Order: sequence, then structure tokens, then C-alpha cells
Amino acid sequence: MRTFRQLNAVFEKIINSDMPDRVKNLKLMKLLSEIVRDYKINDKQWEECEKENPEVISLYRKISNYLNFN
Repeated sequence: MRTFRQLNAVFEKIINSDMPDRVKNLKLMKLLSEIVRDYKINDKQWEECEKENPEVISLYRKISNYLNFN
């Protein structure tokens, strides 16, 4: 499982790359899936996950927002 710093570094690398937006979006969706899987995030336990890993949840939102605006 990657740490928050590692996940954030991957995010930054993806968005700052010269890849086409379609490829960036696919890579970011894969990163979101990794976060959900590794940090066991689900709708029923969202608040609990946010308390345990606020930085990771913040990054999750940041990636989601990026995907929604691209």
C-alpha cells in the first residue's frame, strides 16, 4: 500500500505530464480505485475513513474534482 506522499506524487506526476487528457483520466481513475481498495473506503464508512485518513480522503476529493472538470 502506498503512503499519502506516494499517492500524491503519482497524482502530481500524472496531471503535470504531457499525456493526452484521456490517458490522464484513465490513470487517475485507476489511482482512485487503488485508494478505495487499499484504504477500504466505501459509502457506509466514509466519515470513519475521513477521521482515520484525512489526507487520503482529501486527495481522493482532489482527484475526483480534477476528473469532473476535465
